[in-house]
Amino acid sequence: MYGIVLSSNEDFNDSTIFSIFIDEFYTLIYNVNKDLLNLYM
Repeated sequence: MYGIVLSSNEDFNDSTIFSIFIDEFYTLIYNVNKDLLNLYM
């Protein structure tokens, strides 16, 4: 992510915030699914 040189600070900030949001979202989904699997096992 940080290896890409972007044209402006705004682009960098937007993409960084978006990447963090995606990471948090997938982590949340993963944890919820893991808990559900534990319930059914």
